Order: sequence, then C-alpha cells, then structure tokens
Amino acid sequence: MYYMPLCFVFNTFKIYIYYHDHGFPHCHAVDKKRNKEAKFRIDHIELISSFGWSQKDIKLIEKFIHRKQPELMEKWNEFKK
Repeated sequence: MYYMPLCFVFNTFKIYIYYHDHGFPHCHAVDKKRNKEAKFRIDHIELISSFGWSQKDIKLIEKFIHRKQPELMEKWNEFKK
C-alpha cells in the first residue's frame, strides 16, 4: 500500500500525490463521499482520467490546479527525492 499525502482541500474534493508514483508529474483529485476521482498532469495541466466528475467539476479542478501548479510541482519534486 502506498502513502498518498494530502496536498490541498478545495470545495468537496482533495488533491493528493502518491509518494511512490511514477512517470510524469501528476496529482489525483478525489471526492470519496461521492465516489469521484480524476488524475491530472501537473507540468502542463491536462486531464488524464476521470470517474464520476462532471465537465463543470473538471474545469473547476483544472483552474484550481493551475493556481496551485508551482506548489504542486514543488511537492512532486520533494516526494520524488
């Protein structure tokens, strides 16, 4: 099992980055109460996969990730050391 540190909380969703994840910089947007999850690239903000989110939600999350992109990249690099 991998530890997934919570990076941010916004509205009904939480943003996580797995410590032992691989590949390009990305984060996970999760709303466990409503069984929703999405995966986004951080370096050039892009939706990779989504389950349960509306297009409106996706746009809101993308805007949030855009605002927090420097911090998310910093966390990604910190976790990859």
